[in-house]
Amino acid sequence: MGSVNPPKTDTDPATGRAYLRDILKTKPIVNNPIKGRIEVDTERCKGCEVCVVACPTQTLALGAEVNTKGYRPCYMAQPEQCIGCAACAMVCPDSCITVYRAQRA
Repeated sequence: MGSVNPPKTDTDPATGRAYLRDILKTKPIVNNPIKGRIEVDTERCKGCEVCVVACPTQTLALGAEVNTKGYRPCYMAQPEQCIGCAACAMVCPDSCITVYRAQRA
């Protein structure tokens, strides 16, 4: 019988700490008092998918609809998962994501 190893996480080379996305895969946020929400300027979004990869809670996805430029903009596929961390807005190269935070009811 082999030993069971915990899931491997990537670490930041500068700090040696695990990335938030890897921590959340093994330890989900429970009872977070903050509810996040984003708005995407769909005409400016070019569907580069950087925000989708940066989201630690896998909230975002690319839509099926295309904008007037022919790109598939991102949207909140799982809005209940959003924690308002703003990782998506920080990495967006076109600054087309606005993040809102509110207390959960």
